[in-house]
Amino acid sequence: MAKVLANMLKLILPTIISSTQSAYVPGRLIADNVILAFEALHSMQSKMKGSKGYMSLKLDMSKAYDRLEWSFIELVMERMSFNRKWIDIILNCVKTISYSLLINGIPQPGFTPSRGIRQGDPESPYLFIICSKALTQILNKAEEAKLITGLPMARGKLHTSHL
Repeated sequence: MAKVLANMLKLILPTIISSTQSAYVPGRLIADNVILAFEALHSMQSKMKGSKGYMSLKLDMSKAYDRLEWSFIELVMERMSFNRKWIDIILNCVKTISYSLLINGIPQPGFTPSRGIRQGDPESPYLFIICSKALTQILNKAEEAKLITGLPMARGKLHTSHL
């Protein structure tokens, strides 16, 4: 079931996810963003002394899968106008996982997590990308309100605030 859901999510991602997101989106290459990031950092380093400087942040998303709240997944999908039945099916797959441990070779009682998406589940990277759209929208609104300014790229015609 998870593989079927993942394949369905994969089909709609290019239409709902920003063009700045390249990982796991069919037809996009993550290498494009790696090259852009390298060029942006190079540009920032080569700024002349005394000129207006730039700042960048690198967010470590390595533990984000484990910390993604199920209610947040639901809220983001609702705000993106996903069908209620579709949201319920996705959440059912996410929430029905359980774990059990072996301690000294002895099986322990199972337990169910209260948040997070499991690495290895086929739909997990797609759900993560969908939820990361919330951060993209926050950054876009901050840029529109002139609270932040993206780094000028392509001779100043395009500003990039995040990749």
